[in-house]
Amino acid sequence: METVVLFIGLMTLIYFALLAGWYTFLMLSAFPDIISHYQEEKYGNLDQLMNDCSVPLTMVIPAFNEEKRILNCLYSLLQSTYKNIRIIVVNDGSTDETLNILMNEFSLVEVPPVIHQTLPTSAIRHYYQSQRYENLMVIDKDHGPAGNGADCHNAGLNATTTPIMMTIDADTIVEPDGISNILYGFLSHRHCISAGGSLYVLNGNKVEHGQLVTKKIPSRFIPALQSIEYLRSFTYGRAGLNAFAGALCYPGAFTIFETKALKDFGGFDADNFSYDAEITIRLHHKMRQLKYPTHVRFVSNARAWTLVPDTLKAYWNQRNRWQRGMLLSACKHLSMLFNPNYGIVGLTSFPAYVVFEIFAPVIEFIAYVALILALIFDFATWPVIGWYLLLAWGYITLITIATFYLSLLSINTFHRFFDLLRVIWLVTLEMFGFRQFRVFCCFYSTLQFMVNRLLGKNL
Repeated sequence: METVVLFIGLMTLIYFALLAGWYTFLMLSAFPDIISHYQEEKYGNLDQLMNDCSVPLTMVIPAFNEEKRILNCLYSLLQSTYKNIRIIVVNDGSTDETLNILMNEFSLVEVPPVIHQTLPTSAIRHYYQSQRYENLMVIDKDHGPAGNGADCHNAGLNATTTPIMMTIDADTIVEPDGISNILYGFLSHRHCISAGGSLYVLNGNKVEHGQLVTKKIPSRFIPALQSIEYLRSFTYGRAGLNAFAGALCYPGAFTIFETKALKDFGGFDADNFSYDAEITIRLHHKMRQLKYPTHVRFVSNARAWTLVPDTLKAYWNQRNRWQRGMLLSACKHLSMLFNPNYGIVGLTSFPAYVVFEIFAPVIEFIAYVALILALIFDFATWPVIGWYLLLAWGYITLITIATFYLSLLSINTFHRFFDLLRVIWLVTLEMFGFRQFRVFCCFYSTLQFMVNRLLGKNL
C-alpha cells in the first residue's frame, strides 16, 4: 500500500509540475499578445476602421425562457458601434413570455419562409421580421431535443447569408466596441476561421437598456469565484494559445465563425452539451485534414459579460454537462492526439487541452485521495501535507495576481485596489473548499461519461 500511495504521489507531483510549467509558459506568451490588443484599441480607432470596412455579420441568439434577459442582450447589440449587423433570435420553444415580449417590443410580423433548411433542426413554426429594426429577425421553433443552444444555432445558420456568423447567449451583454474589436481580430489575421472574445461575469452588475452601468466583481460568493476563474481562463489561458494556432475551446456566448466552414462541416453538434468546444476542435481537425493553414484567435480587447450559476447546485449541473461534453468532443477527434499530420495543434494544443484541461480535475482528485490515504496509514505527516497545499495555493495566487495586473495594465476592467484584495481573498477561499467541490464534480462527471459510454449512451 505504501509503495502504491508513494508512486501515485510522485506521479501527480510530476504532473502538476508540468501543469505549472505549461501555465507559466502561457502566461508569458499572453503578455505581448494582450498588450498588442490594448495598443490596437487605444491608438487604432478600430470603430471607425471597421465601419469603413463594413463587412456584414449575422448574430444568432438562442432563447429558451429568457423573458427577463433577452431585451438587454438585444439592445446591447443594437447599440453597438459596429452597424452592419443582422440579428437572428431563435426562440427555442419557450414556455414563458419570451416570444410575446419580442413581438410587442420589436413589432414583429410573420413573413413567409424562404430559407433552405440545409442543416437538420427541430421543426420551425414561424419566421418573424421586426418593423422597428430591419436587421432583426426572430425564428420560432420547437424546443431542441438536447436542451442546448446547438439546435438554435443551426436554425440560425440556415438563415445566415453573411460570410461571418457570431454566436451570442441571451444572458450576455456585449460592450459597445466588442463587435468591432473581435471582427478586427478576425479579419486582420490571414486564414483565421474563428475568433473568441473575453467573457466577464455579469452577476451583480447593473444593466439599463442593454448598457452596463457597473463593472465589478460580483458580491455573491459563487459568482465571485467564477469571476476569478474566468479572468484567469481568458486573460492568459486563451491569449497564450494564440501562438499555437488558437485554443480548442471558445464559449458560445461570444464567438465568431466563417459561415461557409460551419455549413460545409455540418454545423453545430446538437447532441453535445459542449457543442461550442466541439465545433472549434472540428474546425481545427477538418481544415488540417484539407491541408489548409487555418487558425483561430483570441481577441482580448473584445469584451462581453455573461451570467453564471449562482448556486452550488446550478454550478454542479453546468460543470457536469461541460465535462461530459468536452470528453465526447475529445473522443470524436482523438486521431489528432500527438499526430504530426495536424501540425502544432496535433502536437501541442490538442494534447494540452486533453491532458491539462479535461483531465486535470481527475488527476487532482486522485492526488487528494492519495493524500488522505497517506495520512490514514501514516505515510505522510500533517506538516508535509500543509506544505503541499501551501505550495499549490501560492502558485495559483501568483498566477491570479499576475493575471489581474495584466488585465489592469491593458483592459483595466477591475481597477480598484480593493479589487486586488478581494481577488487574493477569493483565491484563498477557492483553494480550500470550492476547488475541491469542482474537482469532485468533474471526477464524478468523467465516471458518469465512461459508464454511459459502456451502456451505449453518447453522454
